Amino acid sequence: MSGLAGYLTENEDGVFNDGSDTDRALWGVYAVRDRAFDTNLNIDLYYLGIDDEEAVYEQGSGSETRHTLGTRLWGRADVWDWNWELAYQFGRFDGADIEAWTVATDTGYSLAEFPWRPRLVMNANIASGDRNADKRDLQTFNPLFPRGNYFSHLSQLGPYNFFNLHPRMELFPHEGVRLDFGVNFFWRMSTDDGVYNPGGRLLRAGAGSNRRYVSTLVSAGTGWQVNRHLFLGLVYTHVFPGDFIRDTGSSEDIDFVEATARFLF
Repeated sequence: MSGLAGYLTENEDGVFNDGSDTDRALWGVYAVRDRAFDTNLNIDLYYLGIDDEEAVYEQGSGSETRHTLGTRLWGRADVWDWNWELAYQFGRFDGADIEAWTVATDTGYSLAEFPWRPRLVMNANIASGDRNADKRDLQTFNPLFPRGNYFSHLSQLGPYNFFNLHPRMELFPHEGVRLDFGVNFFWRMSTDDGVYNPGGRLLRAGAGSNRRYVSTLVSAGTGWQVNRHLFLGLVYTHVFPGDFIRDTGSSEDIDFVEATARFLF
């Protein structure tokens, strides 16, 4: 078991002079049990608390104290592998109650006997959204600090108020080389809440449309771990806007290309 407690870093201009953001605090505990009950199942259990004096959602802004209870179930058995997470949140936002939840799943099936050792993957995820912006209680799930490319190589959408399906395929044509192809279908969970970016900023308010469908993202990528020091990567993503985006503003297709060279000492 491990624990943490502290304030977020406040970035400042200059070198070695960053301070603490005392308006936002994070604390929690995390425990891992490998091969629980003598099976292939591994279990993580965690509690995370956050205090944010300037939290912002479509409902409005205010002080937030939120508690997250969660578990992650992961493992591998024969050709199957899985990584599933469930979390429930409660607390207070601007003097009213918080009640939110999420389920995130990654399930893979490997075909090691085939050329390039294909791995077929299905990601299915869902997170609650606010049911009524005119009522003070808040149901929008807060993922706390998700990685930017949570859904695809393009860091555009965050895991707030959504459900999505993401079938994809991984190929391994050579040692250290991986190819990845996928299609991501993204909807709003609640039509009374909007769409957020990975950092939690509201991108589109939900009040402008009762449509759920947000977008479809088609992605392809490759990564080559040349040696223990050098990694090369190339990714492409195309975004097709959905009904909700077309109803609420600019709705042009997006093309995104990223080339990466990373050297580690």
